[in-house]
This record gives sequence, C-alpha cells and structure tokens, in this order.
Amino acid sequence: VTEGFGGARDARGVGEPPAGVREKAAVALIRGVDVERDLGGEREALRQLEHRQLVRRRHESAVAGDSEWVFEHALIRDVAYRTIVRRLRAEKHHRAAEWMSSLSGDRRDRADAIAFHYMTAFENAHASGTSTAELRHEALSALRAAAERAVSIHSHAEAARLWRQAVDLSAPDDGMRPRLLLEYGK
Repeated sequence: VTEGFGGARDARGVGEPPAGVREKAAVALIRGVDVERDLGGEREALRQLEHRQLVRRRHESAVAGDSEWVFEHALIRDVAYRTIVRRLRAEKHHRAAEWMSSLSGDRRDRADAIAFHYMTAFENAHASGTSTAELRHEALSALRAAAERAVSIHSHAEAARLWRQAVDLSAPDDGMRPRLLLEYGK
C-alpha cells in the first residue's frame, strides 16, 4: 500500500481524484458514514469519487434524514485514513463523537460508537503530543457509558473489554479509578 488515494488508484487502475476531493474524502471517512455532510454537500465531488468506484451511496442511512456514503473497499478506506496526520485524525474523531452525542434519540444506543471515537481521538492526540486532560475525561466518560450499556444488554465480554480500556486510560491518582476497577472486577 502506497501513499493516499494514489495507492488505491494504482491498485484499481482508476484516475487520481482531484486534490481537493481527495483531502475532503480522506477527512470524511473518519465518521465512516456521512461523506456528503463532511464534503459540505459537494455533490460533484461525490459523483467523481463514485465514478472512480471509490465510494458508493448506501440504500439506507444509519441516521434518519442523512445520505450515507461508504468507501467501496476497506483497503481504499484504510489507505485514505493513513494519509491523515494524527493531530487531524484526533480532531475529526473528536468532532464525530460530539456529532453522535448531539443526535436525537437515546444516546445509549450509540454509546459504543461514541466511546470508539473519543478513545480514537485521545489515542491519536496522545501520539501526536496534543492530548488534554479534558479529552481523557471525555473518553473515560464515554467508555463508562458504553460499558454500562453493554452490561444492561448482558454483553458481559464487551463490558469487561470497555471497563478494562477505562482502567487503562485512567491515571493512578484519578478519583474515578477505584470505581472503574470495581466495575471491571465484576
């Protein structure tokens, strides 16, 4: 796998998408579903990507009222994702978590996806040297909510995995750590 969409293009034998489309699509894939919203409604950009068989529109959207576009192949998604620097990945995952948290309906139904995005935001921020105590706290809160949701639907293995992540993320002097350890031990 080589650099960005160029590697995906070479593997598929399709032309290089225009630079602006390439960067916007690489950022849009963070959310994983709503490419159209992140491209600012640039339908022409989507048509170009669709013509090159890099993305496709899903028949049913995971979010009511939104168009959902996905990458044609996981390899294309992964190559595009790796072109985004970690600091920007952190920002985009953070925005995705905030967006998912703001959707109407029961937030608990999205708790695992919200936790994933907050954790990924923290991991990328930490790797790029830009992590903050606030982001750590948001990730911990999201992990707790996801673990509690997993317990409520009797998904005990998933709950244990999430509690473990929360314990690993918490600082030794964090006041929340004893409760996290207790929950993990259950």
